[in-house]
Amino acid sequence: MFNNYHLNITSYGNYARGHTQLLVENSYYENVNDPVVAGPNATIKSNWLKFKDCTGERHLDVNSKKVFNARKFYEYALKDPYDLPTTIPPFVGPVLDIGI
Repeated sequence: MFNNYHLNITSYGNYARGHTQLLVENSYYENVNDPVVAGPNATIKSNWLKFKDCTGERHLDVNSKKVFNARKFYEYALKDPYDLPTTIPPFVGPVLDIGI
């Protein structure tokens, strides 16, 4: 997961369960309880996460050497997480025209 903006979440932001290999990069968490959580068998690797007014658990690197390298599978562009609260909201939620 990358370039995500999590806002006002009362349960959890990202929860890696089972044998998940979770890679979380360049994301912003605002007013989130348990922003990043790993279950007993999960692994997490994180890179450049921003937390504002968050509570609870932050499992940022759990057996991170086991997490896959996403760039081996596809290319992607990482954004500055400090910009996400202003760049993402205009493009979320219901829209009148979805291009059909």
